[in-house]
Amino acid sequence: MKLCYIADAASIHIIEWLKFFVAKGHEVFLITDTDNQINDVQTYNIGDCLPKFHIPLFSATYQIFLKIKKIKQIIHKINPDLIHAHYATNYGYLAAKSNFHPLILTCHGSDILIDPDRSKLKKHFIEIALTKSNIITLPSPEMKEKVLSLGVDERKIKIIQYGIKINKFTFNTNIITPINIISTRHLTQKYKIDILINALSKINNDYMTHIIGDGNARQTLEKLSQDLKIQNKIKFHGHVSNELIVKHYKESQIYVSTSPTDGLSIALLEAFASGCFPILPDNPSNKYVKKMGFNIELYETNNSDSLASKINLVLSKLSELKVSIEKNRELVVLLFSRQTNLNTFNNIYESFK
Repeated sequence: MKLCYIADAASIHIIEWLKFFVAKGHEVFLITDTDNQINDVQTYNIGDCLPKFHIPLFSATYQIFLKIKKIKQIIHKINPDLIHAHYATNYGYLAAKSNFHPLILTCHGSDILIDPDRSKLKKHFIEIALTKSNIITLPSPEMKEKVLSLGVDERKIKIIQYGIKINKFTFNTNIITPINIISTRHLTQKYKIDILINALSKINNDYMTHIIGDGNARQTLEKLSQDLKIQNKIKFHGHVSNELIVKHYKESQIYVSTSPTDGLSIALLEAFASGCFPILPDNPSNKYVKKMGFNIELYETNNSDSLASKINLVLSKLSELKVSIEKNRELVVLLFSRQTNLNTFNNIYESFK
């Protein structure tokens, strides 16, 4: 089949997705607004549509118009069997405005859980993307409830988390000192890494925290660690390669997320596969994770005291959690193998033949 994706070519998740379907024998095309090239994928960059002149609002509107026009031209040239867009707010909206069908839309998390509440314009874009899609895939039931609240036909919705490459992550339950704590989310305001840093200032046990990722809040977060006099307990690694992330997971025992809202995050699945014990915000998505049978600790969202209490608790009993950690690995293998879950998407594609 001819599969045309409209998505971020710089995203490691999109790259892995496209490679999978190339290996399945499909002819894969990508429309994106970055220069990144992917082997065996014919890529079209629509990111050069910004007008040379800049008038607030008008320039942005004109850019969207130009991108939609260019997408329509590319689709006409490719003549694909289907379009699959990723992330509702931008690529999903652009794909919807192409008026091509069948259109599959995969939402990832914040595009449904955060963006609609940020502005009426973003909500409008998302509603158009959802309404015009033939199938909508979501990684968690929490996102389904939000999509339904936007007036979407439930029959179009499928809950599928596309999963991880299980064998890429070395399962490790070894306990060393100091205990390594890992965080792998972007350093932007929405991920609330400051909650983790404030919590760490209240930990008395021996630990070292590795903060993987980068973003516009990094300088502020580094200063916060200095102000709290725990800079020697935290290492900011910035953006690292996919291979190095695997290494950091392997060497860590505790995974912490501070994101107030989530789908079912890939980072969490990677932590399970690596033998890290997760400490997570008490939000609907993470309650769902616990309901599935995963062993985790939940703390009050956006509360550094609650997080500190849970970190201290896990540090005090980490040696007793080996069975729980092993069960987490078994469940992630059973439920979230990328090979298995992407084959589910392949079946969806084949249904449009």
